[in-house]
Amino acid sequence: IKDGYQCAATSEWLLAEVARAVQLGSREVNTTATIGITLFPDDASDSEQLLQRAEQTMTLAKTAGRNQFQFYVASVDQAIRDRKKLEKDLQRALPENQFHLVYQPQINLETRRIIGAEALIRWEHPEQGLVPPDQFIPLAELNGSIVEIGQWVLEQACAQAAQWSAKSMPIRIAVNLSAVQLKQEDIVSEILDTLKRFSIPPGRLELEVTETGFMENLDSAVEKLNQLRNHGINIAVDDFGTGYSSLTYLKRLPVQHLKIDKQFIHDLLVNDEDTRIANTIIDLGKSLNLAVIAEGVETEEQEFYLRNRGCQLAQGYFFSKPLKPADFEQFIADFHAKLVVDSTHNG
Repeated sequence: IKDGYQCAATSEWLLAEVARAVQLGSREVNTTATIGITLFPDDASDSEQLLQRAEQTMTLAKTAGRNQFQFYVASVDQAIRDRKKLEKDLQRALPENQFHLVYQPQINLETRRIIGAEALIRWEHPEQGLVPPDQFIPLAELNGSIVEIGQWVLEQACAQAAQWSAKSMPIRIAVNLSAVQLKQEDIVSEILDTLKRFSIPPGRLELEVTETGFMENLDSAVEKLNQLRNHGINIAVDDFGTGYSSLTYLKRLPVQHLKIDKQFIHDLLVNDEDTRIANTIIDLGKSLNLAVIAEGVETEEQEFYLRNRGCQLAQGYFFSKPLKPADFEQFIADFHAKLVVDSTHNG
């Protein structure tokens, strides 16, 4: 390799080669790679340090999102140090009650009713303030603490659902289930026990799994998700369209909802390709008899387009940002009251 430019070109080729589907018997399998790059002599003068820094760069690239390559730069050292500190702080976050949940309303576009809420975790760091989930969730998945954090999220969401149920607000709550949690042998019994403890009907819970989450060990994931579905729990595929799932996988999964990733909604009606992808997912949902949820809806134009295109459900800042429980209750009251007023005026 002569220079950095050739290095980038080679990495792109390598990522494309690795990502090509492989046929294993009757199954089609996809893989992705993450590449860290160091250059001699700019980044280090000996092989050991070159390799160490390439590995650090690769680890950093993984936390920022997989299936990409990244070059080592001096700032990587600082980023690695910051990441190490954040990882250390993350160990204290749960025992020191630094996490809380917020809830983003999910709207039925046809009836204009709030039918559910997605529970989202927030980390209030004592020094840094609010740390975005896309910064600490990948860390928690890498070091395994996501199992404990995920269980805490489920318990908090169920406790909240029980409170709302007591106030005659039977809201369905969606909770993210990470790939690491899905690998746990006892995950099914843990989820069912938690629902039982808080007296939550299984149909009141929706578990959101990402495409990468179930593809890592498909047979095991399908078996566990089927068990959960057989007990009445709803299953949704989150960030649909960003991974590599094929229709073969989708047909095997006991899924009720497909969530269109917000990156496709963000440029809806602006970027032709994103609009086409969103349309394809909506049509796919119809043909497989699955409800489609659009996340990240921010404008009236997006909402109007999605509703007329046949997308059933939506969430996003156009309706409401994620809210603390008391604010969520107020939002529901105001939203439905406005609906009654609008209906009266229309009448």
